[in-house]
Amino acid sequence: MSNKKKLLRLVAIFFVIEFGLSFFLNQSIVIGKDPATGKSGIRLVKEDKSLQEEIIAETQPDGHFRESEYMHEMVLKHHDKVLTNVDIIKIYQEESNTEALHSIREHLPYKSIGLYTAFHKIFGDASTINAFKLLRMLLILDVLFIFLAIIIKRNVKFYPGKLQIVGESFYAGAEGMVRDTLGQKNVHFTPYLLTLFLFIWFSNLIGIIPIPGFIEPTRNLNVPLGLGVAAIAVVHFMSIKKKGLWKYMKEYGEPMVFLAPLNIVGELSKVVSISFRLFGNIMGGGIIILVVSSLTKLIIVPIGLYGFFGIFAGSIQAFVFAMLAMSYLAVAITEE
Repeated sequence: MSNKKKLLRLVAIFFVIEFGLSFFLNQSIVIGKDPATGKSGIRLVKEDKSLQEEIIAETQPDGHFRESEYMHEMVLKHHDKVLTNVDIIKIYQEESNTEALHSIREHLPYKSIGLYTAFHKIFGDASTINAFKLLRMLLILDVLFIFLAIIIKRNVKFYPGKLQIVGESFYAGAEGMVRDTLGQKNVHFTPYLLTLFLFIWFSNLIGIIPIPGFIEPTRNLNVPLGLGVAAIAVVHFMSIKKKGLWKYMKEYGEPMVFLAPLNIVGELSKVVSISFRLFGNIMGGGIIILVVSSLTKLIIVPIGLYGFFGIFAGSIQAFVFAMLAMSYLAVAITEE
């Protein structure tokens, strides 16, 4: 028991020192290799970024990169020309300006100019870094899902173990909700809706993993919007399949024909509603964590916020998205 108390005291002393250094000296304790000397150890690093810069760097990495010191300096120098980010990098390479290139690399994925140049050809100045981060996280999620699917398939047994019982109970619960909402004839939508829930849930949870560069894919508007468009597209496809094209189009003119434009706008608003609800909650949670972390200098409080926004709010938003998709589907394919 005494050893545990000593350990807790050491942790408390470490936090107090970090707290004091962060507030009064504007420094943080960093454990690892010093890029300047190449030596490993514990060192103090001065924090130069303001809270506004941190938020912009987190939410708009490409805009932050464009406005960085050496990039902005070159833009002003060649104000009579329209230079892309790659053009500016090439100028510094031709000038052999190692200081500028080192500063530029700090903003790039894996500090690689070649990687940035390759993605820049596709996405341009406005979204290269953001797109790379998003595609990296989606690839990680895809690999994770494939890995889990292989493990589950290999370990499914006729006489289930505890883990298989938990999984089957979870699926049975989801199937029961689909049955109650869509009816027994439409219970085959369970895998689709459950996959939708699991993908969003994992996307929201992955941001709490303490690995640099790990962010929630749902924090990027393209992902919630894509999921929303896909969910509503399934709703309308199934509605046409169930009711026929003529009856489907006729419903837009109810109760009066001249209200058809309003009904169309109402259907489009479903995409906005279901997508922006997810995006707003995840992005808002990320900004709140960033602000509170900056104010408290990463002392204890952000851990609870990560737990709340990542686990609790992330799970709720995944559940709400799947339930809305199922509700829209129920309205579209149910005759009553």
